[in-house]
Formats: sequence, C-alpha cells, structure tokens
Amino acid sequence: AEFPQVARSGSAGFEAAASADERELWAGLAVNAAGILLRREPDAPWALRVRGLVFAASGDPGQGVADLRRAADALAAAGRPADARIEGELGRLLLAREDFGDALRHLRRAADLDPAAAAAWADLGMVLASIGDASGALEALGRAIDIAPERPTAWYNRGLLHLRAQRLESIGTLAGGVA
Repeated sequence: AEFPQVARSGSAGFEAAASADERELWAGLAVNAAGILLRREPDAPWALRVRGLVFAASGDPGQGVADLRRAADALAAAGRPADARIEGELGRLLLAREDFGDALRHLRRAADLDPAAAAAWADLGMVLASIGDASGALEALGRAIDIAPERPTAWYNRGLLHLRAQRLESIGTLAGGVA
C-alpha cells in the first residue's frame, strides 16, 4: 500500500480500536508510517497531524503538542487553511498544561473552523473559566451542550460555574434538563 494511505488507515484504525491492544497496534502502524513520510518530507502537515493526534491520545502529550504545532505551522507556511482537529487537540493539550493563553487561541480557532465541534466549545469554556471569564465560559459550555447534550462533562462544568457564582436556583433548572 502507498505510505500516505497506510498512515491514514493506521490513524482510523487507532481511533476505532475497541481494546487497548488494538489501539497499541494501530498506534504503532500510524506513527511508523507517518515517521517514514516525515523522513521524506519533514514538514508534511497531514503526517504531523496523524502522528501528533496518535501521540496525544496514547499518552505522550509532549510529542503530540510538538507535532501538532509543527503541523499548524506547516499549514500556515504553505498558505493552506488551518485544521479544526489540529487546533482543537492542541488547545486541549495546552489546557491540560495550564497554558491558558495559547490554549485559548487554538480553541477559539477550532470553534471558528468547526462550529459543530462540541469538544472544542467545552474545552474553550474551561479555558475561559480558568482565566476568570465566567460569562464567556457559560456561553461556550452552553454551545457544547446544545451541540452534544448527551456529553456530561459540559453539563457538569456549567453546573460548577453556577455553584461557584452561588446561583443555586440555576443548578436546579440545569439538573432538570439532564435526561
């Protein structure tokens, strides 16, 4: 098979894998194929994207951040549009590192590029809450809930913001909205 297709297949297999052993197998395939491609073309954005996403999801956030930053930079240098998945994952990883300024920039870009990305909105809400913008955080978490009401994290975090603001009457209303 052609190397780009192997890397894409490895990435898709990794994301769909049911067990840890399957994920490890697919992660190895995707990272190895992307690595081969990066030896041939060191700034191939999609190869950096694949490798960065796999590293981020398999417990190497430092390498994930490095590859995703390189992928975003390579897209910009080539005059190509930013990638919502790169921006969202990079923002999530930077949020986990408490690098709120950089996380905010990437998550805003991710939400702008893909307004239906509930995870980007939820993470954006957490960054905004962390920097003290409670109204912005509530708005972003509300968008995440509107997009994916079945995901509990945004509901939970929005409830915590209301609790912190001592809006106890809002918490009762929120709890009634959860199925």
